[in-house]
Parts: sequence; structure tokens; C-alpha cells
Amino acid sequence: TLTGTGASVSQTDTKDLEKLKEKIEAEIKARKNLEKLSKQVEITVTPEGLRIELIEGKDGTFYELGSAKLSASGQQLLTLLATELKTIPNSLLIEGHTDATPYSNNNAYSNWDLSADRANSARRLLQQDGVRTNQVTQVRGYADQMPRVKNNPTDPSNRRISILVKNDTESVPDFSAEKVVNGATPLPAMGKDAPAAPNSPAGKPSTGESAAKPSAAAPAKPAEPSAKQPGTAL
Repeated sequence: TLTGTGASVSQTDTKDLEKLKEKIEAEIKARKNLEKLSKQVEITVTPEGLRIELIEGKDGTFYELGSAKLSASGQQLLTLLATELKTIPNSLLIEGHTDATPYSNNNAYSNWDLSADRANSARRLLQQDGVRTNQVTQVRGYADQMPRVKNNPTDPSNRRISILVKNDTESVPDFSAEKVVNGATPLPAMGKDAPAAPNSPAGKPSTGESAAKPSAAAPAKPAEPSAKQPGTAL
């Protein structure tokens, strides 16, 4: 028996995410080697779920400058996160972001590549430390297209990794292509003169004009059976 409403279920999930937020923040502050990084870790509860952002500093914090290689601090923090995230059923989405400063003079490698590689580097370490293989459902690289500081695209804090603990209670409408293709989904009416649908129920023609005209190969049926013709089919 199910009780409660959608609103109350969502509120329960929000409370769970708030508890997870507080636990992660407390774990970071409890470790002296990570406490100094607490100002560069921003954790917020959003309608999508719990968003954990690792925000880079001017000289690099979680990654080596211009590289997808994690620094010692980045590895330690992601290991801590993996310890907490691997225990929950929620799926994870990992995003990589850069600032608008062009990536070197190598046209073969750009901020798009760097943002995606950094997100993927975070995924590998999280899974190495216990996050389930199927728990990470998406890895995205946004380059500089979603700046954190919109009025300053080159601000170092625009360089960040975002881990979204998704709110898996949100339902997605199920649109089956098969239902549309096989005619179960009705098409808009096209008027009485529209041609008959090829899959009309029970093989009956439509009531449009083309169906009403008798075929030249067969005589039209009389409107009413005659009493003088007892064998006439109805």
C-alpha cells in the first residue's frame, strides 16, 4: 500500500540529500590536510539532486595546471567522496568546466577536450575507490560554455568539476516509438474527404467519399432489401 503524495516523497529525498551534504562537509573539515580546501568545495541541494563542485584556484588545486592529471589534493578529496557516494543508490553525473582562456597553441587539443578529460579522470578515480561501474551514468565536458562567474569568463573559479548526485525519484515519461508507428496513437482528423487509413479496424473502409462510391466491378447494394428478393444479402 502506497501512502503520501509526490510532494511529501520529494521532501523526504531532500532531507536525505541534506544529511549527505552535512556528512561530507563534516568529513572534509575533520581532515587537516583537506580542511584548507573546504572553501573551494561547494555543495548545494538543487531540484536535480545534490551538486558537489570542486572549484579550482588560480594556481590549480584539484588538477595540475592545464592538465587532466589530478593533484594530490584532488585525489584525496575524490577518495573521500567515493567513500560516501558508493554507499548510496543514487546515480551520478560528472561535469567538467574550464574558463575562457584558450588552451595553449595546440589546435588539436582544446578546452572541450580538457573539460571532458578532467571529468573522466574524476570518474576513473571514483570507480577505483568503490563507486559502482553503473552508478556513473553520464560524463560531460562543457568547456567554457557554462561559466560560474558569468561576467568574468576567465575567472579561475570557472574551472571546476561538478558531481551531481541525481534525485532518482524523478520519473521520466515513457514514449514508446512502437505505439506511434503501429497506429495506436491517433492522428489528427483530416475531414470527411480524407482517404481511408490502411489499417482501419476489421478491414472496414472509412466513411469518406472514396468509400461511398460503388466499384465498377460490383453492383451497388440496395439501400433496403426488397421483399420480392428474399435472397438479397444485408
